[in-house]
Amino acid sequence: MPRIDTRSYWRDSASLPRFPTPSRNLNVDVVVVGGGITGITAAFLLKRAGCTVALIERDRCASIDTANTTAHLTCVTDTPLKELVKSFGEDHARAAWDAGFAAIATIDELVRAEAIDCQFSWTPAYQHAPAFREPTDDDVTELQREAELAARLGFDARFVERVPYFDRPGIEFADQARFHPRRYLAELIAALRGDTIRLGVAEPGSMILVTDPEDGNFFAGQMPIRPRSSSRRRTRLRCPRVAGVSLPAVRQGAGGLARIS
Repeated sequence: MPRIDTRSYWRDSASLPRFPTPSRNLNVDVVVVGGGITGITAAFLLKRAGCTVALIERDRCASIDTANTTAHLTCVTDTPLKELVKSFGEDHARAAWDAGFAAIATIDELVRAEAIDCQFSWTPAYQHAPAFREPTDDDVTELQREAELAARLGFDARFVERVPYFDRPGIEFADQARFHPRRYLAELIAALRGDTIRLGVAEPGSMILVTDPEDGNFFAGQMPIRPRSSSRRRTRLRCPRVAGVSLPAVRQGAGGLARIS
């Protein structure tokens, strides 16, 4: 049986710089934790707005989820729209998808403004019945209802009898996009480097000082970040009060994710 190469195309086709572990405390307006699509884009927008920023990543920028992405930008959530409506109501479900559209539009604007060669293009997206069995009447009915709901909430969606490539019934969503994620991020990182931002790898126990822009006060805390592991041990970070506001505690869950409580 031939061996399947599972290495990410995005990782192999674009390189990103390495950054050292911070060797001193940082005094900045904003700390962004996580150097993927969301973190790097947020850091760039904050810098453009005049903030000083520390971007902290536990491994290498764009090396985990972003490096293994489908490179598909879509407003369509993993949770079906009907479930969002059931849980949160139509207005909030619509807002969740609108936020996805806003994110795609932001990336499009940055690509054009910074002249980033990342193969960005607008394209339809498709959700379809399971590919490895024959679709059932229930599959078709669910897709039709989801398409009708999306259209009723104002999104350009329609049921189609056959989607491209998979030849299955599905839904076509207009105005989605695709791009080369690491080429996009490489250009943003190049634009980020300078006096108003610090990029680095966060090791367990590294300390961050975040300046309060109003009066110069700061809070300090041990960053509950570590490499991915199978351990489910939780670390709790208690932050002191800053400018009269009690900050929430941060708990680390599995995989190095920080959770606010």
